This record gives sequence, C-alpha cells and structure tokens, in this order.
Amino acid sequence: MKEYKGGAVSYPGITGIPPVAGDTSGWPDIPLQPGLTIIGRSPSCAVCFAHNSVSRRHAQLEFDGRQLVVKDLDSRGGTFVNGNRISVYAMRPGDFLRIGASPPYQWIGGMLHAMPEAVGMGLRLRDVGVIRGGRPLLIHANAMIEPGRFVGLLGPSGAGKSLLLGCLSSALIPSTGSLCFDGGCDVREHAEYYRSRIGVVTQDDLVYDELTVTENLRLAAVIRLPAFSGSERKHRVQDAIEKVGLAEHARKRTVVLSGGQRKRLSVGVELLSHPRLLLLDEPTSGLDPGMQARVMETLRQLSRQGMTVVCSTHTMDTLNFFDTVIVLGLIERCATIVYNRTPRHLLTAFNVANPADLFERLAKLPGAHVPGESMSRTAPQGELDVPRNPASAPRWATLRTTQANRRSHPLGQAAVVWWRAILGLWRDKGSLLFALLQPPILAVLIAFSQPANAPSSYAHFFAVMAALWLGMTVTVREIVRERKLYARDRLAGLRPTAYLAGKMFYALCVTAVQTLLLYSGIRLFAVSWINTLSARTIHDVPPILGYGLLTAVGFGGCLLGFILSTLSKTERAAVALLPLVLLPQVVLSRVTYGDGDKPWGFPSPYSPIAFMARSYEKSYQPSRAQLERYRRVAPSSQTFVRSTAPAPGNRHKRSRLLLSIGSLPMLTRPGTAALDMLATSKISARRFQWIVWEDVYLVALLVVYGIALYGFFRRRERAWLNTRG
Repeated sequence: MKEYKGGAVSYPGITGIPPVAGDTSGWPDIPLQPGLTIIGRSPSCAVCFAHNSVSRRHAQLEFDGRQLVVKDLDSRGGTFVNGNRISVYAMRPGDFLRIGASPPYQWIGGMLHAMPEAVGMGLRLRDVGVIRGGRPLLIHANAMIEPGRFVGLLGPSGAGKSLLLGCLSSALIPSTGSLCFDGGCDVREHAEYYRSRIGVVTQDDLVYDELTVTENLRLAAVIRLPAFSGSERKHRVQDAIEKVGLAEHARKRTVVLSGGQRKRLSVGVELLSHPRLLLLDEPTSGLDPGMQARVMETLRQLSRQGMTVVCSTHTMDTLNFFDTVIVLGLIERCATIVYNRTPRHLLTAFNVANPADLFERLAKLPGAHVPGESMSRTAPQGELDVPRNPASAPRWATLRTTQANRRSHPLGQAAVVWWRAILGLWRDKGSLLFALLQPPILAVLIAFSQPANAPSSYAHFFAVMAALWLGMTVTVREIVRERKLYARDRLAGLRPTAYLAGKMFYALCVTAVQTLLLYSGIRLFAVSWINTLSARTIHDVPPILGYGLLTAVGFGGCLLGFILSTLSKTERAAVALLPLVLLPQVVLSRVTYGDGDKPWGFPSPYSPIAFMARSYEKSYQPSRAQLERYRRVAPSSQTFVRSTAPAPGNRHKRSRLLLSIGSLPMLTRPGTAALDMLATSKISARRFQWIVWEDVYLVALLVVYGIALYGFFRRRERAWLNTRG
C-alpha cells in the first residue's frame, strides 16, 4: 500500500494548516486488521472508546489489505469521512474519519492515526435569523469569527446578544441561515461533535457553594474526563486552577469567594476539557472595575493560548480587551449585526462621540440601515496584535492516557452526585442541624399525644406521616435548585440515570438516619409516657422490621419530593406544593376514615390488600366472632353492632369503592397496615399472609413512584437543556 504523504495536512474544516496541540487523550490510534472491526462504547467491541458521543456499537471497519470500507451502525453521534456524515463509504489513503466527537483519524499506511486538532475554532454566520411565535427577533446576522480571537458581543438591552450566544452554543437552532465552524461544517449536522468542543459560561455562577475550589473542579473532572486516570485528572485540575488564577484560593469554599473569583471558577470548570471555543454571557456583570479587568485579562490570556473566546458585554469599559467586536443593533425592533471589526474604529464608524450616543443610536437604527462593507468585514491582519495562525500561539499541554479504553461507568458519575450532596449537607451546618433535630422533636410529639387507651394504629399512623414528611423535606428542593448545574453537567456527559441514582442514594442515606432517630425516639418515649396498652403494642413490633418499614415509607416520601422538585419551576413553588401532596396521604387513610380502632379483618375500604375485594361482595357478612371482637375493642361505638344485616358498606358501596381506589396510591395505607399488623405478640398464619402482601404492596408503590419520577425527569430535562432540532 502506498503511504500517504503530504506537507500541509488537510482534514475536515481545516485546510492548509498543520494540526497543532489539540488533545487526543483517550482516542488511541486504530490499527487496521483484515476482516471486520467493530468500534463502539461497549467493552465487547474490538475498539472501545469511553465517550458519550460514541454509541455502544457505533461503526464497522471492513479491511481486505487494500480497501477500507466504513459502515455506520445507526449511531447516535454519527460517523463522518472528510467532514461528511456517511452510512457506508469506501475510504482512500489520506482520508479523515471521525467517530462521534472523536478527533479526526487519518488513514496513513496500516493505521488510522488520531490527529490533533487546531486549538481555536473558527465560526461563520450566514444570514442567521431567529423567529418565535411568528415574530422575527434576529435577522440577517452575518459575521466571521477567526480562530484564536477574543471576540466581544456588544449591544443595547434587547438587541439579541443572548439569542446570538444561544445560536453559537447550539442551544438554539436558527430559524433561518446557517452556522458553520472550521470552514464549512454545519452545526446542525455535527451537533454532537460541536458541543463536545465548546464551553459555555452563563451569567449565573454554576458552582457548588459548599465545595472548595479544588473539589468543584475535581468532581467535575470525573464527569468530563471519564477516560482519564486519577493522576491525569489531578493534572488537569491543577492546570485549570493556574490558568484562571485561583491557586491561592484552591482550598477555600466557593461560598466565601468574591464574584469575580466565582466567575473565574466557572471558567475553570469549562477549561477541564480543553474546549476550542469558549462562550461567556456577560461574565463581568455586577463586578467592580478592578475585578472586571482581572476577569477580562484572564479571558484574553486564554485566547492568546489559541482558544477562541466569545464574550457578551453591555459596557464599553472593557472594550479595549477585545481583538474583534461584534455589535448588534435594533432595526424596527429586530436585532441584527451591524459591525464586525476591531473596536478601534467603533465610534467613528457610527459617527458618534461617546458610548451613550452609540447605544442610543443602536437601539433605534433606521429601517433602511444596511451595514457598510467597512463595518461588517473582519479586520486586516495588521490591525491586530495577535497571530493569525493558531500554530504560532502557545500550545495546550497534551496528556496521553495509559488506559484509553477505560469505561465511563454510570456508577462513577452517581458517586460524584452523591458525594456532592453529602458534602453540601455536611458543611451547611444550619441544614444539618435542622435535619437531625426534626426526628426527635416529632418522636416526642407523637408519643406525648397518644392517650392511654389509644390503639397502636394511631401512633403508627403518625409515625408513618412523620417519616413521609421527613423524606419529602429532604428532597423537595434538591433538583429544582440544581437545575442549571444539572444542565451544564448533562451537556458535559452526565447521564440522567446516574444523576437520579446518586440523588436517590443520598436521600436514602439521610432518610435512614432520620428514621432511626424518629423510631428510636417513639419507642423510648412510649415507655416513659405511655405505660399502657398503646406502649405495649408499639413495643410488640420487632424493632428491625419496624425501622425497615418506616425507612421504606420515608424513601417513598423522598421520591414524592423529587417529583415535586422536578415539576416545579422555583424552590418556593416546590415547597408550596408540599401540603397538596401530603394532605391526601392524611385524608385518605384508615385513621382519618374512622377505621383506626377497628380490627384489620373488618370489611372496609382499608381492608388488607390480600382480600380487599372481599369487602365489596354482596354476600359478605361479619362473623359472630368479629362482632364479639369489635365489642371488646370499641364498646362505646354501636355502629357496627347495629349493622349486622345487611353487610356494612352495601348501602354506600359506590362511595366506598371510590374511596378504596383513591387510597391505593397512598403510602400511608400499606405503611400503617404492615406496621400495625406486627403489633401483637402472636401473629397467626392469616395475619402473616396479610403482612407479606402489604410489604409487597409497599414495594410496588415505591417502584411506581420511581418510574413516575424518571418519566417526569426525562420529560422536563428537555426544557432545562433548551435544545431544539
């Protein structure tokens, strides 16, 4: 086979520029073997890539010694040859192959070599427009962003800076026009690859307040760099800390950092994956002039190292930091790009003397205004003080992984989510103290409130309600307050199942501790204050079984809290919905209905689930033994005695059936039943069967709640990610 040789290497989107220090860590060279070679994320594949853009079985290589045929196996991220997505393609020596978001692989000799990519990413906008509700918001946006430049987006309020940034980040697909990168690759067709090569820093500081600077970066690195070893991640974290100038604050908790330091930390999180394009939405908003200058200088230094940096701003004070500025104006309330050059000639281009006049003019451009050629072209090379060729810029350090095929296991991601939550609770002393003090207080109230002759079902019902309350309060704000943080990590490779698994395990750990304090307190104070029938029956329940049942109910409350947190738009709304979810658990319960002091065999909507339908049979009559037992348990009530014929409930069968159906999704039904049925020293075979069925019923409810949570979460995350197309 003739070896491909050439001077300047050409690969998708980059022509005539030799590759410079990009990052091919985790993407090993692929030797060509005769026969079929399967490439994918699954360990069973001959070539395994631990990257989320690669499907489990992604592509197939067929090599006969001379010809190489590439076939895409219906992959999600796509297979590309020379920048074009293919289904089946016969490659030639020198062609470039890309698997999902992999670097370009060039066929040279008997090997597919992973080629480093140019650090900076070039962008071109051609007639980009955004239309919402039939109304154009951005029209005819044309601009060229060269690699390795520090570019500013300037314009008055409402001029479309956020819209344009949304298009550049691929979070918003333009209604008209096209956005291409690296010379001609359309973002629509290469979305997975494009998103894996950019970093986005929003106006909000997306960092975890209770974690230190190093912990924020270290845990983010586990999600963003799954194929890296621990030492390689540590090197990346240290490199990011130094680049954003936070070395002396590395061990400080994020909550004590200043606004500028938090912003630089947000930038550092994005730098972990060495993006080629960094997008920032008004990073200096709310900062004092000195802090603004430090943040802008940090970003300018990143661009000098070859990265393309695009930053929106609403102030002219930082204009001198930019190499190029893109100015947006309003023409009949529609935003468009009216200037794309060096900021040196900005005021003279619009015939204004000061920034105030400039913003006033940009807010009300005449309808016939068309940007002149001198205002919309890019600046000549002589006007800029930075090198045009990215190869001449300082290079990123390249790290070669020693185990390139290491898997990105969801358990590792779940562990990160769990540890973040545990650290956040442990270091928030107020929340931790509240979580530990609630259970003993509730235990005292439950034990103290029970009269001497109260049935055990009352105390058990209140214990179940307390466990539900504790579980819901642990999780009701957990997802809604991390929604933007989740969206950031999700785009970086976090799996939804891993996120939910980590959160649920965290909730289970906290609930297990709270339930232990609650149930131990009830049993302790029941002896001290209720040395009667109620106390004895409470202590008849085996402590391990009682604790396990209450923990399961508390975990059900956690799932309900997660569902509320997923569906709510704000933390306040989630907390406000708590009573609406908790009250049905109270109202549709055996105790509230009036059956709390009746035997469990009594026919009612809350009969044991093992023979619930029997209570609605027309021929069902309570036995004489049941009548006698009820007289002994509740001699003051004559309701049951007077209704020996016909059977109780026949008169109001429909309402009882509706009540029974309505109570089926309530955790208080199996929770109270299984707990109270254990409150006897001798359990008959029949009652043991009831207990088993109630336990199965409780587990089934938890599974249903978990499935509902997953469905709601996956549906809502589409809106959080704000992706279309």
